[in-house]
Amino acid sequence: MIKYFVIFIYLFILFIYFLFFKQKDNFKNSNENIKDITKINKYIIIGKGNEIHKYINVFKQLKKKNKYKFIAFHQSFFFFKEKLDFYPDYYIVGDPNGSIETIEYINSNNLDIIVIIPKFLTKEKHSFIIGSQIWRNSKKWDKWITNIRLLKKKIIIDSKINRYSNHNDLITCLKKKEENYCYPNVNWNSNKFGEIEQFTSTIIYVCYYLKFSEVYIVGFDCIFDSKIREKKIKKFLNNYTKLYLEKYKCNIFNLTPDSNTNLKGIVKYYNINNL
Repeated sequence: MIKYFVIFIYLFILFIYFLFFKQKDNFKNSNENIKDITKINKYIIIGKGNEIHKYINVFKQLKKKNKYKFIAFHQSFFFFKEKLDFYPDYYIVGDPNGSIETIEYINSNNLDIIVIIPKFLTKEKHSFIIGSQIWRNSKKWDKWITNIRLLKKKIIIDSKINRYSNHNDLITCLKKKEENYCYPNVNWNSNKFGEIEQFTSTIIYVCYYLKFSEVYIVGFDCIFDSKIREKKIKKFLNNYTKLYLEKYKCNIFNLTPDSNTNLKGIVKYYNINNL
């Protein structure tokens, strides 16, 4: 009887180990990677909005000047490869489901690109609830984590976030002086809050924690074919994003003219020809 009890305890401990620890990945940053990205003063972050196609020749000229470091966000990586004929210096991961193809490409081609990943995208499968399909599929998750491990250069933003799904709590967090990032975890389809966009949920987050001193963005204009969705996003931008920029003091400029962006009045416009 005692023998079976000991076996039961042993199996129970193994079960707990695999349940809580097997999928946890404590990725460590390379100090050299962090030094490399923090010694640069000026960054151009390119998103996936249509506006980026207007500046292909300008981006190529700016690359030749070697005064700015280029950062691709989410699905804009292949814009660099196919349209600009050069790779970005850094890549910021957005939704894992939209970034897996880029991560695989970087690994398979052994590219010298530093990949920036918010830590909550490296934790165990069910530790954070987002809409990405990868979080709901064990095989896709294993593939994602395997590719993250294989990256030659990466920076895991090991910072604390507070998640809020209530308007009053989110506003309170944004008005506090605490350093934790006030992550907007509200319903993406909520009429009350509007719809969260990736400029607020990821770009401000990355710029703040990596202490970027001067940032120029393009391709984050929150303009969509769906007028209903665009209306929801504008609501979120006006109600919350201004507060984010005030709280986190990010020195960010938009290279898209005010007439072509819903960030008008929120992020200051800077003429790309003056770079």
